[in-house]
Amino acid sequence: MIKATERGTTCVRTLVFGTAMGAFYPLIVAGLYMGLESLPLAIASVYWGLIKAILAYAVLCLYQLNGLKKYAFVSILLFASAVFSIHPVAYFLTMATEALALTGLSLVIFDLGRSRPASNLQLAGGLIFLGVVLSVLNAPAVEFAASVALLFGLLLTATRLMRI
Repeated sequence: MIKATERGTTCVRTLVFGTAMGAFYPLIVAGLYMGLESLPLAIASVYWGLIKAILAYAVLCLYQLNGLKKYAFVSILLFASAVFSIHPVAYFLTMATEALALTGLSLVIFDLGRSRPASNLQLAGGLIFLGVVLSVLNAPAVEFAASVALLFGLLLTATRLMRI
């Protein structure tokens, strides 16, 4: 039988891995738009889908540990968003699912920050949420600001979760 602390450590490590790897996605997309990367956009979408699947597993692990139903809902949204990243359906449904999933992820990170006040994860969750809000707007400069906010939010999450 695995102790709760060992299981919690596994969940947090998976979340650290997912957020650290997820921080590369805004860099890849920025490189694609600036013409610095030769990677096809479809490969970047598959990468982002895999990262969201890892994050969905980490949040599901936290749900199994805590039993909070909102974590299960966020995990389902993240998994659906991962599937829609690889096989997009209607544009609105894909974008709405991704926005809800990342908003839920920011709330999970915010909850983790409230449970461990020394980690100061509220800022990281807020940056991810700011990235989601800014990505809804369709201006190139605002989308760049959204990717920067998402990048720093995911990096702060990864670095601050490593200290827990």
